[in-house]
Amino acid sequence: MRPLCRILLFVALATSACEKATPTAPSATVQSVTRVVTLGGTLAFGAVEAGKTSESTLTIGNSGTGTLSITGITVPDGYTLNWSGGSISPGGSQQVTVRFAPMAARSYDGTLAVNGDHTSGTNTMPLTGTGTAPALATISGTVVEQGAGPIGGTNIEIRDGPDARRSTTTDAEGRFSLSGLQPGSVTVRAWKNGYSDTDQRTVLVAGSVVALTFSVPRVTAPPITPPPTTPPPTSAPTAYDDQILQLINNHRRSIGKPALVHNQVIWQQANGHSQNMASGKVPFSHDGFDARIAAIRAALGSGGSAAENVAMGYTSAAAVVNAWLGSAGHRANIEGNSTRTGISAVQSATGTWYYTQVFY
Repeated sequence: MRPLCRILLFVALATSACEKATPTAPSATVQSVTRVVTLGGTLAFGAVEAGKTSESTLTIGNSGTGTLSITGITVPDGYTLNWSGGSISPGGSQQVTVRFAPMAARSYDGTLAVNGDHTSGTNTMPLTGTGTAPALATISGTVVEQGAGPIGGTNIEIRDGPDARRSTTTDAEGRFSLSGLQPGSVTVRAWKNGYSDTDQRTVLVAGSVVALTFSVPRVTAPPITPPPTTPPPTSAPTAYDDQILQLINNHRRSIGKPALVHNQVIWQQANGHSQNMASGKVPFSHDGFDARIAAIRAALGSGGSAAENVAMGYTSAAAVVNAWLGSAGHRANIEGNSTRTGISAVQSATGTWYYTQVFY
């Protein structure tokens, strides 16, 4: 009986030992998803002229294990982007064009910020840029009379482009300078009473100086020969004087010029010439012009350049003014820089009207 008992005990102990050695089930390992934002590129734009544009490329990367969602990108004033949001896959990237367009001469420093569901990384980058004043051009040069020396008091005018009607005058040596001009192709005119208008076409380059030399011929505006006359009106010569001055001043105001002021001394010289032409003492011409100007200067003192328009046969103030405005030389006298004038209309014994206007 004893051996059997020993065997049974041994079996029971063996069974108990086997039950204690049974292994437990293994536990699973969970890995977290990452979305790591990276920014690459250079956003230092330096100096850019106001009104112009400079571009740079920003690279937004995702070095994480999950898809990165970009919900927006903020930039300071003066900057714009061609992409503002979307998805970037793990290990992927997005190219973004950053455009700097300053509108004024000042600093545009700031920070670009990329917004999204990133779990880590750097989502900001500094932006630097400076707007500078536009580079402008200068015209300088001289004006001389053909076959003679320099001409002082000549008008130099920009005729077209963004600086149209900008002007200056030459000094006693015939020199001039116009600065602060917008770049581009422009027409420059040199004009002065008693000389032919002379134009030059040139191209202005930002930051450069263009040198021009004008050689202008001296001319005398030819008398206007009118169409056949019609019976004269009953208006007195003094009425014509006032009407012509009013029409000419209306035209000057329309182009931004100040009105001419009637001066009795100048009128007396104009009236004397009209009387002489109407009586046949002198032909229809500018005869005696230098003597008339000398008398005016003796009475009024030295002034700017002097000029004169004459006409004959026209039967209304509007007709004679329209004829003068239709002639380049006469129109230049009307639109010139004189400040005083005298106008006289005189009717001859045969009914023909003679007109003289002196500018001073």
